[in-house]
Amino acid sequence: MSRRKPKRHRGGFSLLEMIIAMTLLSVVMTAVTSVLGTSRQAWEAHEADHLRLRTAHAAVRHIVRAVREAAEIVNITTGSTTNTRLTVILSDGDTLTWQHDSSRKTISLTQTSVSSMPTVIAEGVETLEFVPFRVDGGQFQSSMMHRAQEIEITVGVLLPRETPVVRRAASRVWLRPFGRNRPA
Repeated sequence: MSRRKPKRHRGGFSLLEMIIAMTLLSVVMTAVTSVLGTSRQAWEAHEADHLRLRTAHAAVRHIVRAVREAAEIVNITTGSTTNTRLTVILSDGDTLTWQHDSSRKTISLTQTSVSSMPTVIAEGVETLEFVPFRVDGGQFQSSMMHRAQEIEITVGVLLPRETPVVRRAASRVWLRPFGRNRPA
Protein backbone atom coordinates (compact mmCIF):
# COMPACT_ATOMS: atom_id res chain seq x y z
CA MET A 1 0.00 0.00 0.00
CA SER A 2 1.17 3.34 -0.84
CA ARG A 3 0.80 6.11 1.51
CA ARG A 4 -0.19 9.49 0.31
CA LYS A 5 1.59 12.41 1.67
CA PRO A 6 -0.71 14.96 3.25
CA LYS A 7 -0.85 18.32 1.48
CA ARG A 8 0.81 21.14 3.24
CA HIS A 9 -1.07 24.39 3.61
CA ARG A 10 0.86 27.58 3.50
CA GLY A 11 0.59 29.80 6.55
CA GLY A 12 0.04 33.09 4.62
CA PHE A 13 -2.95 34.96 3.27
CA SER A 14 -4.03 35.10 -0.29
CA LEU A 15 -4.10 38.41 -2.15
CA LEU A 16 -7.91 38.44 -2.11
CA GLU A 17 -7.99 37.98 1.67
CA MET A 18 -5.53 40.84 2.12
CA ILE A 19 -7.60 43.19 -0.07
CA ILE A 20 -10.79 42.36 1.86
CA ALA A 21 -9.08 42.81 5.22
CA MET A 22 -7.55 46.18 4.21
CA THR A 23 -10.90 47.40 2.84
CA LEU A 24 -12.68 46.51 6.08
CA LEU A 25 -9.93 48.13 8.15
CA SER A 26 -10.11 51.34 6.14
CA VAL A 27 -13.93 51.49 6.50
CA VAL A 28 -13.68 51.01 10.27
CA MET A 29 -10.88 53.60 10.62
CA THR A 30 -12.83 56.14 8.54
CA ALA A 31 -15.90 55.66 10.73
CA VAL A 32 -13.90 55.99 13.94
CA THR A 33 -12.15 59.13 12.68
CA SER A 34 -15.48 60.68 11.70
CA VAL A 35 -17.05 59.93 15.09
CA LEU A 36 -14.04 61.26 16.99
CA GLY A 37 -13.98 64.44 14.88
CA THR A 38 -17.66 65.09 15.52
CA SER A 39 -17.20 64.42 19.23
CA ARG A 40 -14.30 66.87 19.38
CA GLN A 41 -16.31 69.60 17.64
CA ALA A 42 -19.20 69.09 20.07
CA TRP A 43 -16.79 69.23 23.02
CA GLU A 44 -15.19 72.46 21.78
CA ALA A 45 -18.60 74.09 21.20
CA HIS A 46 -19.70 73.08 24.69
CA GLU A 47 -16.48 74.45 26.19
CA ALA A 48 -16.96 77.77 24.36
CA ASP A 49 -20.50 78.09 25.73
CA HIS A 50 -19.31 77.16 29.22
CA LEU A 51 -16.54 79.79 29.02
CA ARG A 52 -19.09 82.46 28.09
CA LEU A 53 -21.29 81.50 31.04
CA ARG A 54 -18.30 81.50 33.42
CA THR A 55 -17.43 84.98 32.14
CA ALA A 56 -20.94 86.22 32.97
CA HIS A 57 -20.86 84.72 36.47
CA ALA A 58 -17.36 86.07 37.14
CA ALA A 59 -18.39 89.58 36.08
CA VAL A 60 -21.43 89.48 38.37
CA ARG A 61 -19.34 88.22 41.32
CA HIS A 62 -16.73 90.93 40.73
CA ILE A 63 -19.31 93.71 40.76
CA VAL A 64 -21.19 92.25 43.75
CA ARG A 65 -18.04 92.08 45.90
CA ALA A 66 -17.12 95.67 45.20
CA VAL A 67 -20.65 97.09 45.57
CA ARG A 68 -21.08 95.25 48.88
CA GLU A 69 -18.26 97.35 50.33
CA ALA A 70 -19.32 100.62 48.68
CA ALA A 71 -20.43 103.56 50.80
CA GLU A 72 -22.76 105.09 48.23
CA ILE A 73 -24.05 104.72 44.71
CA VAL A 74 -23.13 107.81 42.72
CA ASN A 75 -24.79 107.04 39.40
CA ILE A 76 -26.69 104.29 37.61
CA THR A 77 -27.39 104.39 33.89
CA THR A 78 -29.51 101.44 32.90
CA GLY A 79 -32.44 100.37 30.80
CA SER A 80 -32.58 100.74 27.05
CA THR A 81 -29.34 102.72 26.78
CA THR A 82 -26.52 101.22 24.78
CA ASN A 83 -23.79 101.84 27.35
CA THR A 84 -24.91 100.83 30.84
CA ARG A 85 -22.93 102.33 33.72
CA LEU A 86 -22.69 102.02 37.51
CA THR A 87 -20.56 104.32 39.65
CA VAL A 88 -20.02 103.81 43.38
CA ILE A 89 -17.86 105.57 45.92
CA LEU A 90 -15.93 103.61 48.54
CA SER A 91 -15.46 104.65 52.16
CA ASP A 92 -11.91 105.86 51.41
CA GLY A 93 -13.22 108.23 48.72
CA ASP A 94 -12.12 106.06 45.79
CA THR A 95 -14.60 105.82 42.92
CA LEU A 96 -15.34 102.66 40.92
CA THR A 97 -17.16 102.78 37.58
CA TRP A 98 -18.32 99.75 35.59
CA GLN A 99 -19.40 100.38 32.02
CA HIS A 100 -20.75 98.10 29.31
CA ASP A 101 -19.62 98.91 25.78
CA SER A 102 -22.25 97.32 23.55
CA SER A 103 -20.23 97.76 20.35
CA ARG A 104 -17.15 95.96 21.73
CA LYS A 105 -19.22 93.67 23.98
CA THR A 106 -17.03 94.35 27.02
CA ILE A 107 -17.41 95.40 30.63
CA SER A 108 -14.71 97.77 31.82
CA LEU A 109 -13.79 99.04 35.29
CA THR A 110 -12.31 102.44 36.06
CA GLN A 111 -10.89 102.97 39.55
CA THR A 112 -9.82 106.53 40.31
CA SER A 113 -7.01 105.60 42.72
CA VAL A 114 -5.40 103.25 40.20
CA SER A 115 -5.80 104.84 36.78
CA SER A 116 -8.11 106.98 34.73
CA MET A 117 -7.93 104.37 31.97
CA PRO A 118 -10.57 101.63 32.09
CA THR A 119 -9.59 97.99 32.53
CA VAL A 120 -11.58 95.33 30.67
CA ILE A 121 -12.90 92.78 33.16
CA ALA A 122 -15.16 90.76 30.83
CA GLU A 123 -15.42 90.19 27.08
CA GLY A 124 -18.23 88.76 24.96
CA VAL A 125 -20.94 90.38 27.09
CA GLU A 126 -24.17 91.17 25.26
CA THR A 127 -26.08 92.92 28.05
CA LEU A 128 -25.38 94.50 31.43
CA GLU A 129 -28.26 95.74 33.55
CA PHE A 130 -28.42 97.43 36.94
CA VAL A 131 -31.80 97.72 38.66
CA PRO A 132 -31.78 99.73 41.90
CA PHE A 133 -34.20 99.00 44.77
CA ARG A 134 -35.25 100.65 48.02
CA VAL A 135 -35.20 98.92 51.40
CA ASP A 136 -38.86 97.98 50.99
CA GLY A 137 -38.07 96.28 47.65
CA GLY A 138 -39.65 98.92 45.43
CA GLN A 139 -37.82 100.26 42.40
CA PHE A 140 -36.38 103.75 42.45
CA GLN A 141 -37.27 106.65 40.24
CA SER A 142 -34.36 108.01 38.21
CA SER A 143 -34.11 111.16 40.36
CA MET A 144 -33.23 109.09 43.47
CA MET A 145 -30.70 106.60 42.02
CA HIS A 146 -27.97 107.73 44.41
CA ARG A 147 -30.13 106.66 47.40
CA ALA A 148 -30.52 103.05 46.28
CA GLN A 149 -29.72 100.45 48.92
CA GLU A 150 -29.93 97.28 46.86
CA ILE A 151 -29.01 96.60 43.23
CA GLU A 152 -29.85 93.71 40.94
CA ILE A 153 -26.97 93.04 38.55
CA THR A 154 -27.60 91.03 35.39
CA VAL A 155 -24.98 90.07 32.79
CA GLY A 156 -26.07 88.42 29.54
CA VAL A 157 -23.88 86.44 27.13
CA LEU A 158 -24.77 85.04 23.71
CA LEU A 159 -24.68 81.28 23.21
CA PRO A 160 -24.70 80.91 19.42
CA ARG A 161 -25.23 77.14 19.37
CA GLU A 162 -28.64 77.32 20.98
CA THR A 163 -30.62 79.16 18.30
CA PRO A 164 -28.82 82.32 19.31
CA VAL A 165 -30.07 82.96 22.81
CA VAL A 166 -28.75 85.30 25.49
CA ARG A 167 -28.17 83.51 28.80
CA ARG A 168 -28.09 85.63 31.94
CA ALA A 169 -26.30 85.52 35.28
CA ALA A 170 -27.83 87.69 37.97
CA SER A 171 -27.47 88.59 41.62
CA ARG A 172 -28.78 91.14 44.09
CA VAL A 173 -26.48 92.97 46.44
CA TRP A 174 -27.05 95.22 49.44
CA LEU A 175 -24.80 98.14 50.24
CA ARG A 176 -23.58 97.03 53.68
CA PRO A 177 -22.57 100.31 55.25
CA PHE A 178 -25.46 102.33 53.85
CA GLY A 179 -25.23 105.78 55.42
CA ARG A 180 -22.42 104.91 57.88
CA ASN A 181 -19.16 104.85 55.94
CA ARG A 182 -19.67 107.72 53.58
CA PRO A 183 -16.57 109.75 52.80
CA ALA A 184 -16.35 113.07 54.57
